[in-house]
Amino acid sequence: MGGRFEDIVHSVHHCLIDLYRFEQDVDIIDFLIDEAPQKTTGSALVSVVEGDDMSLGIYLTSEVKESISGRAGVGPENFQSLLVIVEEVSHFMNVYNRASVEIPITQTELELLAMIDQYVYSSKLIGDSFCPGRLFPEQRSELRRRIFLPIDPSLTPNISSIYEAADRYAFRYFNHMDQIRSEPKLREEIKKLPRFLPTGLISYVREFT
Repeated sequence: MGGRFEDIVHSVHHCLIDLYRFEQDVDIIDFLIDEAPQKTTGSALVSVVEGDDMSLGIYLTSEVKESISGRAGVGPENFQSLLVIVEEVSHFMNVYNRASVEIPITQTELELLAMIDQYVYSSKLIGDSFCPGRLFPEQRSELRRRIFLPIDPSLTPNISSIYEAADRYAFRYFNHMDQIRSEPKLREEIKKLPRFLPTGLISYVREFT
């Protein structure tokens, strides 16, 4: 299934590359996979490590693809599917970049960065600016409601604790981003986040209340 769905995936990837000033000379469509990995019930980034080599793939469910492809644009009915795409593209970008320079990234950091990317990408889509602080308060509240979803009770305690931690840190950082009304300043702030990996990102975000 191509067409509009692939256009959206491309758009998200190019937008985040522009925001972070990443160098990724790849076509992200080449990394989309159609077959669900074992033990995967939803969309996911798939990584396979063999020796020194790592293979990456993005699996997006048929529900996500159909909700995007079946409509002329992005609206309330399929906005959640867009957030799933942003999440998995964000995961791909950060794992790809870290692997290329052999710097590890934790699952908590991955989830935190994905939530940040969801917030700023959605702000750009809704308000034509990466700054959430420029949105109306009710728009920011609705975005947060859609990003901070209830944690699946079927997850193991270990996995649940990762999502809970990411939620806590994202809440703090969202409050910080809401105070930045200048897009150049927000871009500078966001662009420096990957530099704190692999050990300093969480410590940095903890500074905000």
